[in-house]
Order: sequence, then C-alpha cells, then structure tokens
Amino acid sequence: MKFTIWVTLSLILLAPLSCKKDESTNVGNTGGNKIAPIESPFTYNKGTNITASFFGSVVDENQQVISGATVTIGNKTIETDENGVFQIKDASVFENHAYITARKDGFFLGSRSLVPTSGVNKVRIRMLKQEPIGTFDASSGGSVSGDGITINFKPGVVDAYGQPYSGKVNVYGKYIDPEGEFLQEEMPGNLVAANEEGSKVLKTFGMVAVQLTGSDGSELQLGKNSPAEITFPLSATLIADAPSEIALWYFDEVNGFWSQEGTAKLEGNTYKAEVSHFSFWNCDIPVDAIKINGRVVDESGNPVPDLRLNIISTSNGGRGGFTDDNGRFRGLVPANQNLTLQIIIKCGVAYSKNLGSFSSNTTLSDVIFNLNNEIIVSGTIVDCNLNPVIDGYVKDDLNNVYKLTAGKFNIIRCPNTTLFLKGVNINDKRESGLRFVMVTSKSIDVGNIQTCDSINEYITWTSNGKAHIALDKLDVRVSPNGKSLYVSGIEPDRMAIAIVN
Repeated sequence: MKFTIWVTLSLILLAPLSCKKDESTNVGNTGGNKIAPIESPFTYNKGTNITASFFGSVVDENQQVISGATVTIGNKTIETDENGVFQIKDASVFENHAYITARKDGFFLGSRSLVPTSGVNKVRIRMLKQEPIGTFDASSGGSVSGDGITINFKPGVVDAYGQPYSGKVNVYGKYIDPEGEFLQEEMPGNLVAANEEGSKVLKTFGMVAVQLTGSDGSELQLGKNSPAEITFPLSATLIADAPSEIALWYFDEVNGFWSQEGTAKLEGNTYKAEVSHFSFWNCDIPVDAIKINGRVVDESGNPVPDLRLNIISTSNGGRGGFTDDNGRFRGLVPANQNLTLQIIIKCGVAYSKNLGSFSSNTTLSDVIFNLNNEIIVSGTIVDCNLNPVIDGYVKDDLNNVYKLTAGKFNIIRCPNTTLFLKGVNINDKRESGLRFVMVTSKSIDVGNIQTCDSINEYITWTSNGKAHIALDKLDVRVSPNGKSLYVSGIEPDRMAIAIVN
C-alpha cells in the first residue's frame, strides 16, 4: 500500500542519527575513512560565477534507476528520488564549467561537467559499480587483474591519515571503453582538461577507475614512494592511431576536469603506465578547444528539448549531451577540426549535419529537425484537479526522464514499438499509474495522465541545508511513551524526532 508521512511543524528535529554524511565517511563499499581526492596543479578556464538550473537522472550500467544517490551541483545538494531523478534550481556554477557529482555506496564517483545554458540543463549520469578485481598484502605488494586491467603493486599503502597500512588490500577496478555506447554518461566529468599549456579537450584511448580499501572498508591510497604499474587494453580499431607514447591524465574529483601527469607507453595492444595515486586515469591526446552554442527547433520554429546530441570531429571522436528545455545546447569542441552534429534516438541517428570547422567561439544558426520515420508521443501530466503539473516529469520504460513544459511532454520514439509512461508531480510527491502506449506509424496524443497516487513510502526533511528523503526500507516507530518518533531509511537517511506537547 502506498502512503505518505509528513513531518509537520509540531515536530522538532532533536538529534539526527545520521542526517548528513560525515566528511570522514567512506562513500565506497563498506564504510570507513575517506581519502581526500588529489587536486590538479593546473588551472582550468571556468569563467565567471553564474546561477543555473539542472534536471536529470542517475542510473547504473544496466540502466536501472539509482534512488538515494547524493547529487551535488555547486553550492546545492539533493538526493535522487525513487526514479533516480533529481532537480536543482539556481545552483552557483561557472559560465564555462558546471560540475555535477553523484555518490552512492558501492559505486565509483559518478559525475558530469558541462557548459551550462540559461535554461534547465538536462543531465544523465550512469554510475559504475565497484567490482572487486583482486587483493594483495600491503607489506609485500602483488599483482591483480580483472575487467581487462592489470595492476602491479609495490609494498607501501597508506590510510586516510597518511599512516602505513598493514593487512589485506581490496582492489576494485573498472575499464571504461572509449568506444562504448554510453561513454558520455559513464566517464567522469567530460573530456575537458588542463595542463601547463592551459585548457584542452581530449581524445581518449581508454580509461580506468580504481579504488583501494582495507579489510574494514576504509579507503586506502598508494604510499608516497610506492607507485603502481597499470596496464589496460586498447581496442583494435584505435591501435592504428595510437601513439607509442601518450599523455596520461587523472580526474580531479574536486574540480571536475582531467589533469595531466606523466605518460603511458604502447606495448602490443595495451597501454602501460606508472601512477602515483588512484582514482580515474585516462590516456589521451589533447587539442585546443572552442565553445559552440546552438539551438534545435522543429519546422515551425519551436524549440525541441530533451534531444540527445553528439558532435563528432574528424580526429577526436564525439562528445555529447542534451538540449535544454529551450532546445539549446552548449559545449567545448576541438578547434580547427571538421565537425558533424548528430541527433540520436533509440532507433539510431535521426539527423546528421556537417557543421564545418571553427577557430574561435561560435554560435550556430538554428538546427531545424524534421521528423522522418520518427513518431512523437505527446500528452499532459495533470494533478488530481486536472490542472497541468508545472514542476514534474515523465519517465518511460527505458528509465529515460523528460521534464514537463507547462504540464506537457513530447517524446520521440521509433514506429511500431511499445511505450510505458509514468507521470510524477515533484511538488506534491504524487505520481500516476503506468500508461501503456502502442506507437504505430502516426504521432499520438495520449491526453491527460493524472498524478493522484502517493509516491511509495517516503519522508523528506532538511538538515544543515541538505535535503534528505527516506524511500527504501522505510521503518517508522513511536516510542512506548509516545514522546518520540524514529524514522529509518537507508544510511545516511535516519533521524530521531521528539514530539513537543
């Protein structure tokens, strides 16, 4: 049964059991002390401070939603709802660099870096599960292999306080395929970077994510004089263009860009490098960047939101994102390289246009997107009084989400397919049932979808400026004397409330 519990003004929050993540708490597998991320010595041109709004979703590698992920953008933090969705308005970011992070126990850091528009910026983050690839003894070192990665460790591992660690070291690793379909959603940040020459964009030949923990789950790091040797695969299609020595970059998890440190050498069909610490590492060729702006409209001149775009350069591959609620897109692309813009839907490439090359920041003329074989499924999400839901979204059976415009939505799908839709009213915390749609060969208006059901068991509250929501495994208990209410969700969403007479 669905029900909603409201914490009213007659209840005073006395003692949060764990309402806020302690800065010394690990966000990895099993808890413990957290290692401070390594910051870049280089400066990335972020531009001036602005405010921007964001809407997006967090999913895993199987495209299953991740609820309760902690999402931070600039000065604001929130947690994803039961559909893995978040919305943050008026966050303080930079005009050239908005950095969004998503954290959840058992996953590597998920993040996205983008050049924000003045509209509502759509973000999709695909978090990578921390999978074990081996163990070794800290005092003797050792070798581990998994997911195409091999790492040789020397003796010398330290804890969060920089003290030598002795005992078993657990190694979690993940290879990120540079030719993978979901590279833009899986990789940290974006392919933007900095070195001693300034800001760059990158062509990647492969990435790895690595996390070390002790037997108690505490994060560990390589000792100062104990670098590790890491080897990871190179696909057959990239070997022809792979230099014998390539720049090596690590991801600055504080500032959201790649920082150059050292090089990797080509050995057969692998790259091998020595690294001084672990997080994300990347083999890349850097090039100069320019900023590109544009807008996608239909044949009537109306903006088309929620479109997945990909801009491909002749030698640096693709980089992508989504149009905002005004159909606008903005980002950094390689300078002086021929560019092609693609619009991607589930059927494949729905639109392709050669843009040419640019040597300086450029605003494109409107891109006119006319449907060919694609179908528009439209409708209106309304509340229980049949009023359009202003602040809400639609979720489909592929766990894609679409923000509403005055209650309305338009979803582009392939013909002769099926579609399941659910509407969500963010403000009222209500949702609709599933609506089944048979997509034929003609566009269809499904009419009103009413959001009258309470979202499954939730309680929300705010502590120290941070919003919390307890969705999963919710446990509500009242003390025997009736003076206290205990609310328990998945860590860190637990709190105790005293009832004031």
